[in-house]
Amino acid sequence: SESALQEEITKSQDVNDELVRSNESLQQTRQQLENIIDFLPDATFVIDNDKRVIFWNKAIEKMSGVSKDSIIGQGDYAYTVPFYGEKRKQLLDLLEITDEEVVGKYQYVKKKGGTLYAEAFAPVLNGGKGAYFWATAVSLFDVHGNRVGAIESIRDITEQKQAESEKEKLKSHLIQAQKMEAIGTLAGGIAHDFNNILSAIIGYTEMARDAIPPESFAAKSLNRVMEASQRAATLVKQILSFSRQEKIERGPLEPVHIVKEALKLLRPSLPSTIEIRQQIDTKTRPILADPTQVHQILINLCTNAFHAMEQGGGILEITLKDCELSQDALQDHPEVQPGLFVVLSISDTGQGIDPEIWDKIFDPYFTTKRVGKGTGMGLSIVHGIVASYGGFITSENNLGGGSIFRVFFPAIEQEFFSEAEPVEVEPSGTERILFVDDEGLLANLGKMMLEQLGYEVTSQTSSQGALALFQNQPDSFDVVITDQTMPDMTGMDLARQMLQIRPGLPIILCTGYSNLVSEEQAKAAGIKEFIGKPMTKKGIATLLRKVLDGNKVES
Repeated sequence: SESALQEEITKSQDVNDELVRSNESLQQTRQQLENIIDFLPDATFVIDNDKRVIFWNKAIEKMSGVSKDSIIGQGDYAYTVPFYGEKRKQLLDLLEITDEEVVGKYQYVKKKGGTLYAEAFAPVLNGGKGAYFWATAVSLFDVHGNRVGAIESIRDITEQKQAESEKEKLKSHLIQAQKMEAIGTLAGGIAHDFNNILSAIIGYTEMARDAIPPESFAAKSLNRVMEASQRAATLVKQILSFSRQEKIERGPLEPVHIVKEALKLLRPSLPSTIEIRQQIDTKTRPILADPTQVHQILINLCTNAFHAMEQGGGILEITLKDCELSQDALQDHPEVQPGLFVVLSISDTGQGIDPEIWDKIFDPYFTTKRVGKGTGMGLSIVHGIVASYGGFITSENNLGGGSIFRVFFPAIEQEFFSEAEPVEVEPSGTERILFVDDEGLLANLGKMMLEQLGYEVTSQTSSQGALALFQNQPDSFDVVITDQTMPDMTGMDLARQMLQIRPGLPIILCTGYSNLVSEEQAKAAGIKEFIGKPMTKKGIATLLRKVLDGNKVES
């Protein structure tokens, strides 16, 4: 009938309207989902079962440089994003495991509420370019549990990886810094005793040398002993200065002498399989530097070159010459001023340095040497010293063919270089001296040395005994020379008590090392002068006259 037909048409219309509304709702829901995915900060896209791209968000457009319009409907996506590549195939292969439950490091395939849920992860490194990504893929299923595709997401975790790497570096540096602090503490602890030993060696060597003809073989040999002892004393001073971060005093020097001296010391320590060649221009300009630091630079670089040739031998070549660099030549070193430089080059014929670690060679604590062969501080210290001079260091590497390091020191004008002062006779005197040192060897040495200069000397090995002697005869001494580190009573405490008895008494405080007193503290307490061990005969003689003659003027 007509009414029944109308009813069927109405029902059909209602169903059609419902379908339209459902479709509109689905479209709206799809649009909302697309908007949500598009808004995600991670690079995200969706593929169907044929691995064709059906959605591509803004983040992956930016990351890949591939637009949505050019990729939608396209397959073989693995070839469109270079940082993903083969990793993507591995990732999607993980999602194919759907017949059993698998829980692994980078994959999870589980059933949740009767619906198959598959998820996989994979870390991706961008072709060795230092960028890191974390890729995630999740299978998509219809209401019947059939897989219809996958949604994939890529997150740039480069900053996170770098932060983790920096954290590990800081941790490693902290451990090394603690080791260095322990070494510094140990160095400070032994410095006093070591300088006492050097004091005895230098002092007795000076007296023996003064007692024989200056042109004799024995005198020349003793001169070499003095040079080696002075070098040892300077190295101890530098170690202590480095551990206390004190400023190193610099002065004009001719590097040719330092280089030649260092090579003399270096040759006996190298095996015969290593040949040393040198091209040293004896007319190189002077530089403003600390001689021990220049010596340290050369020894560090030569030691590294030796280790590179330790197995098979080779040629170690040292070159020293002048050069002039313009602003254009210093484009890679904008902090360096153009002008005249003295160039120290050290090259070897070893195996060279692995290019993968080349950028790290100047990093603190970085070393490729096995335990006991190095701390990783050599090149970083060299770099720091040279930079503090206003210079720079360059390096060339030839894997399998050795390496070259060039150190550029700013040169100074010749007129600013002062020649070494001529040796003068030690100043003498006849005053009365109380010499206090708990080391009997040094107390005896001080007495003999000063008596040779004409002084009347009383020596004491006990600070308490020296104080008792002074209390009984406070006017019997013109000056007191006392060691700082002594049992029962330090030199500072002894000086304070003597000054209470006799204000204005000239006192010289000497020490091999002490972290308890500085020169400023000593002078603030009324002590006239402060001298470090090891003392030389000329050094103490000159200081004595300065104190005694200055005290007469004040009086």
